[in-house]
Amino acid sequence: TRLEPNSPLALNLLGVARVAANDRAGGRAAYDKAVTADHRFIPARLNLAKLDVMEGKFDAARERLAMILKEQPNNTQAMSELANLEENLGRLDAAILQLQRIHSLEPKNISPGVHLAEIYLRKGEAEKALNLAKDLESANSTDLEVLAIEGRAYVAVGNPGLARVIYKRMTLMAGFDSAWQYRIAQLQLGAGDQNAAQYNLDKALSGNPEYLPAL
Repeated sequence: TRLEPNSPLALNLLGVARVAANDRAGGRAAYDKAVTADHRFIPARLNLAKLDVMEGKFDAARERLAMILKEQPNNTQAMSELANLEENLGRLDAAILQLQRIHSLEPKNISPGVHLAEIYLRKGEAEKALNLAKDLESANSTDLEVLAIEGRAYVAVGNPGLARVIYKRMTLMAGFDSAWQYRIAQLQLGAGDQNAAQYNLDKALSGNPEYLPAL
């Protein structure tokens, strides 16, 4: 910032560094200065909203994000931050609305789709979760996150048998990745298959004999 004292990019990076160093006041000052230098600079405005959330200023965060979306209706970063905010406040319908918008704009973006299906499951809307998971799986048949949410949706609609089929695929795909084999073991237990869960835990330990969660 000494070389470019009014550069929004440099000021935003300074803000990130200060917040990482637990200097929230210094971070906010840097973000504010970046926005003052260029009010259209979205990264600093998003970071101010994140900082508002960290400090419990939820209404201020929502207002900032809403203003960004008023100016840029298709800004999926702002939608994502707003979805996270609403979810953390227990406003699941509001979070779903934002995630649906992201999914419609970026149908190939896996993370928002999986997040949306996750919230459907939390709300008890298993059929919606399953339909979305199937759509995601049709285009991302080797993505473990997608397969995991699809399996959970099958369990939620009362079809653990198909979930077990999916989890078996995941077991082969995950190889000796200890973290994933441990996660799959937990999913297997959710589908009522204790023997398969034992196999996954053994495979996790084959990849890393000292992997504490599996032990």
